[in-house]
Parts: sequence; C-alpha cells; structure tokens
Amino acid sequence: MRWRCSSLEQSGIISALKVCVSYGDIWRGREIHWEVITNARHLLDIRVANTLISMYARCGSVADARAVFERLPCHHVVSWTNLILGYAGNGEEALALEIFRSMEKRGVHPEARTFVAALAACSGLAVKEEGILVGEKLVKLASLEQGMDLHSVACKRMFDEDIFVRNTLIGMYAKCGSLVDAKMVFSRMEAHSAVSWNALILGYLDNGEAGLALELFAQMKEEGCVPDARTFAAVLMACSSLGSEKNLEEVMSIHSLAASTAGGIDMYVDNALVGAYAKCGSMGNAREVFQRMPCHNVVSWTTMIQAEAESGSSEAALRTFEAMKIEGYAPNARTFLAVLMACAKLVATEEVIVIDEKPLKNKCLEKTKDVHFYAMESRCVDIFVANSLVDVYASCGSMGDARAVFERMPCHSVVSWNILIQGYAEAHGCEGEALLLFERVPSPDSRTFVAVLTACAAQAEKEVPEIEGEVIKPRSLKNGQEIHSRAAKLSMDTELHVENSLVDMYSRCGSMSDAWKVFELMSHRNVTSWTALIQGYVQANQARLALELFQEMTITCQPNSRTFLAALAACGELAWLPSARFIHAEICKRGLLDTDAPHFVEASLVDAYGKCGSMVDAEMVFDAMQTPTTVSWGALMAGFSRSCDHGKLRVFGLLERMEREGGAPNEVIFLAVLTACSHLGLIDRGRQCFEAMVAEHGIQAGIKHYQCVVDMLGRSNRVEEAVELLERMPVPPDGITGKTMLAAVSKWLDQSQEEEIYANANMN
Repeated sequence: MRWRCSSLEQSGIISALKVCVSYGDIWRGREIHWEVITNARHLLDIRVANTLISMYARCGSVADARAVFERLPCHHVVSWTNLILGYAGNGEEALALEIFRSMEKRGVHPEARTFVAALAACSGLAVKEEGILVGEKLVKLASLEQGMDLHSVACKRMFDEDIFVRNTLIGMYAKCGSLVDAKMVFSRMEAHSAVSWNALILGYLDNGEAGLALELFAQMKEEGCVPDARTFAAVLMACSSLGSEKNLEEVMSIHSLAASTAGGIDMYVDNALVGAYAKCGSMGNAREVFQRMPCHNVVSWTTMIQAEAESGSSEAALRTFEAMKIEGYAPNARTFLAVLMACAKLVATEEVIVIDEKPLKNKCLEKTKDVHFYAMESRCVDIFVANSLVDVYASCGSMGDARAVFERMPCHSVVSWNILIQGYAEAHGCEGEALLLFERVPSPDSRTFVAVLTACAAQAEKEVPEIEGEVIKPRSLKNGQEIHSRAAKLSMDTELHVENSLVDMYSRCGSMSDAWKVFELMSHRNVTSWTALIQGYVQANQARLALELFQEMTITCQPNSRTFLAALAACGELAWLPSARFIHAEICKRGLLDTDAPHFVEASLVDAYGKCGSMVDAEMVFDAMQTPTTVSWGALMAGFSRSCDHGKLRVFGLLERMEREGGAPNEVIFLAVLTACSHLGLIDRGRQCFEAMVAEHGIQAGIKHYQCVVDMLGRSNRVEEAVELLERMPVPPDGITGKTMLAAVSKWLDQSQEEEIYANANMN
C-alpha cells in the first residue's frame, strides 16, 4: 500500500490504521502516524487520534498509545475507553482501573463500552489472583470487590441494562468465583444471546462445575437460542473435564449438532472434539476428527499428542510429534509438555537395566534427551517444561540429567524443588541427597514434606538397627523427627497426606509409638493412613496387633489391595490359616483379583497360604493365575521348601516347569531351591545350584543364600567347606550366620577343633 496521508480523507486514514491492526503491523501504523503528524490538516482530528490509540494498544505498544493520548488537547470518552482497553488487553489491568477512576475524577462520563473495558480489566486481575476458599469455592475477593464497585457505578449510570455490559458482568463474576452473582445478572436479562449463554457456561466450566455447564447448554437449546462455535467448544471442554465413557454419547450428539449448525464447526471446535473424544475413551473418533480437519494448527497437534499420551498410546504420541515436525509446524511449550507426558508413560513400561551400577530406563532416557534438545532448540524450555524434564529424567533413573536441568533453571518454584527431592527419594541410594536438598528449599509446602519423608522412610529401609533383634533405625528416626518438627512449625503436620507420610516414616523407622501418636491425633483417616500403620506393625513383628487393626479398619473404611497385602503378610507371620482364608474371601468379594493390582494380591495369597502350611490352597490360587509372575513362582516354591520332604522335592519340578514356560528364576527362587537342597541333604545339587545362580544367571548371592549353603554344609559334616565359604563372603556374616556355623561346629567337631574354629572366628 503506497500513498500519502495528504491525499486521503479521515475515513481513509482510519481504514488504513484498522488494516494495520488486522495484520498486527505496528511499523506500517507508525508510518501512517508520521504522515498524519506531518500533515497539519489531520493533526487535531479526534477520530484519527482515537484510532491511533486503539491501533497502538492492540498491536501491543501501550506506551505509544499513552503518548498519543497525552498529546491530545482534550480527551473524548472514546479516547479514555480505548486507552483502558489497551491496558486491560496487555496485562496491565491495575493501570486500566486507575485510568478509569482518573477519568471519573476529571468529570468525563463513561459509556457502556468503557464499563466493558473496566470489567474486562477486573476479569484479568481475577485470573492472576490466587484467591481464598470460601466454603468449598475458590473466590478472588480483591477482584470481586472492584468488580462489584464497577457494577454499582454502572447501575447508577443506567448502563447495567446494556447487553454488552451484562455479558461482561457475567464473565467477570464467574472469573472472580462468584457464580451466584453471575447467575443473578443472567437471570435478570430479558433476552439472552449466544454470547450471554457462552459467558455463563464458560463461567461454570472454569469453576469446576462441568456438569452444570452441560445442563445450561440443554437449557440454552430449550430456549431456542442457536449455539455458535464458541458454545460448542465450551461444552466439549465440559465433556472432557468429566471424562467418562458415559459422556461419549453427549460428545457425539454435540458433534452432530455442530455439524448441522451454520458456522458450528471451526478449528477450535475440531480441537475440542479431539480432546473430548479422547477423554471419553474413544481414540478412534478422536483420530478420525483429527485426520479429517482441513488444516491443523499447533493446538490441534498438541491436543492429539496429549490425547494419545493420556490414553496410554505413548509410541503413537511420539510418532504424531515426529509427523508434526515433518509437516513444518513449530511446537510450543504445551506441545513439549504433552510429548514429555508420553515419555513419562513409557518409563513405566520399560524394564530397568543396570549401567555403571545405576538402574536406568535407557530407551526412554534417550528419547527424553532428544525431546530436551529439540525443546532447547525451539526455545520452549519454560518453568513447566523444565519441571517435566526433571521429573522424566528422574523417572528414567538419571538423576545427573535431572539435577543439570534443575540447576540451569533461572528460577525455581516449590514444584521444581518437590520434583527433584521426590526423584532423589525414589532413586537407588540417593535418599541422603534428598535430605540435603530439603535444607535448601526456601519455602517448602506440604508436598515438599511428603517427598522428604519418603526419602527418610527409604533411608530407614536400608539402615541396619544398632542392636541385633531391634527394629528401631536411630539415624533415620532422628532425621524424621527433625522433619516432623519443621512441618509442625509451619502448621503443615496436620494435612492428611503429610500425616500419612509421617505414619509411614515412623513405621519404617521402627518407632511404632510415634506412628501411633500421629495416627491417633489425626482428625480424618483414609485407607492410606490405616494401611501405613498396619504395615508398620507387621514390619515391627507385631502381626497380631496388625490384624486387630485391620478388623477395626473394615468397620469405618474400605481396604484396598495394599491393605490386604499387609493383612496377608500378618497372617503368614502368625500362620493363621482361618484368617488367611477369610481375607481371601474378602478379596474375591471386592473383585480385587480382577481389577486392582491382581498379580501382587495373588502372589501374596500364595505366600500367605504357604506360610500357613496349606500348600493345597497356595497351589489352587497359583493354578488359577493366567500368567504367573516370577514373584508368584517364588512364593509357591518357598512354600513347598518349608513343607514335608515330598513337597521339598516338588521345588525342583516347579523350577524346571518355570524355565520351560519362559520364566527367569530370581534370588527368591534360588533361595527356595537351596533351602530344599539343605533339608533333603542334596549337598552336591545345592552347590551346583549356588554356583549356577551366580555364573549362569548373574544373580549376586545375598546373606540369606550364604546362610543356607553354610547350613547345608554344616548339616552334612562338611565344616571346612562351610568355613571356606564364610571366608569368601562379600559381606560380613551376621548373628544368624555365626549361630548356624557354630551349631555345625558343636555337632561334628571335637573340642580342640571347636576351640580352633572359635579362635579364628574371634580373630575375624
């Protein structure tokens, strides 16, 4: 467009400036402004000046808009309104409201459009305000107060009847969390446009009332108001929020109505359809909508990637991401969040491999590094992407990469700290690092305490009690008590998930008195609270008390699979067969063998029946399993290794059967085989099994394996071989190993040999 302002009338200049707004071309707008300034004929024209203010504001330069405004000899209400809209639209809502008040002080009466601008500023402030809980609703009180003041002024000036003002009031009240006021404004309107309905529907959706949003949509149709594309997008988001297969018919109905309504389906509706179909469990429909779209934008691709990731199709999500890159679409931060979600889902399915003594998920780690590199190249690593990277790297077992991302972040939110601490807490041998990191957190929240208490509990699992036979882990207990004290100072020790973590931590540290104190003071208990305490009593060798708690719990709270696992462990410790059968019946009644972690429950049933001496029941549960796991095989073999001689002989047949069916024996299974060999006196077979475990299967022998072989050699008067084996042990013998060895010495050797063995033992 080549021209000179001197050759155009005012209407031409205004039209040219509006074209600049359409294209976001502030530089061409500045050229036009310069031409206007150099042409005195248009210098003082208020309509051109107002259009310039609007152009600069809508192109993102509020400073230029303010400069034009300040140079005006007098200000029309349109000038004020355009400036207020400019500040409100550019994230400076507080300044927009200041200008509105300044306008009133100077005696300029606002018009309906001015109130729309000021109310939009209130809505923007509400989005940024944290809000407080009033009842069960999150309300933005400061923004709500300002919005109510504006509503009052609009009423006094008789602008509250204007449909644009009313529609904006509905949106403002909803953004502030006051749906009562929003509905009141809506109900007082004589007629409702699609915009009115959209404002209210979106308001309910934003406030977590997706079901009521769908009810409003039904009322809208009953009143004969024709929905537009914005309506369809809103109600589809409501369906996504509810995310149930029951809502699939609703989504299909909305899709059909949108297709039959003029202008009902645009790109935004298509994007919402992809998300809604996926959330309601129909990935086929989601892909079909995506593939039929005439064109895609970054939101379309991101929605599809996220849908595939959330549905468990992580590989498909990564393929879609590659297709997006091939077609030349630039991903944004939300795209990378969706892709990292897919990587995180893959982590759960990949088996761990040990590289340089570190357990890693290597395939996922390599993919995550590729995504990380591309995100850095695209300059899309904001705080949310960085937090996701830390989380995925930690899940892959690469705490070095997780820490590197964390340290490169320009600023850390409490979420960043929590993710890294949780990563160290769950990483192999890194619990101490989690505790050190906790000391650096500037403002911990309840989730920080949950993460560091998890680290403390994990540390306790590895700590050996200072006194043999004791269950107290003093070092971990001291750390846990210090964390508890800090949580109490910040009044976070009374939050349910922190209390549950405290019960679990104290239980694992062996201090059941502290665990009970926390449990007893809880104002509310859930299944996690009860399960942590029951597990603690089992680990503290108080299985009888654990079962009593389990019975008490069932009166007020429904147990889950983890609770039943703890109760079955207690039955095994006590060898109470009737209790094991009762719990088995309860598990079947609740359908846990079909839905909730069935493999772990079945394996625990096999183990409990084996410890209770009922191998018939154990084998019945095992045979009912469709695909027995290594844990289940181990539980069955361990049970037979403790039974009669005939049962012990069955261990060898089960091992052969397992290997024929493609199973790989683990350390538990080899312990069962070695136990059977020891009790049956099959010394050579036992030695061969022990050597094969290390040489052929790459399983490192633990203290229990050595104890078993020492017992086996000692029973057969092969004391010298037992002593030789003890000397080769990679770990120092514990009290049980010593007692086993000395029992053999006392049984088979004369007094002089016994004294020599004792002397060597004392020297070592």
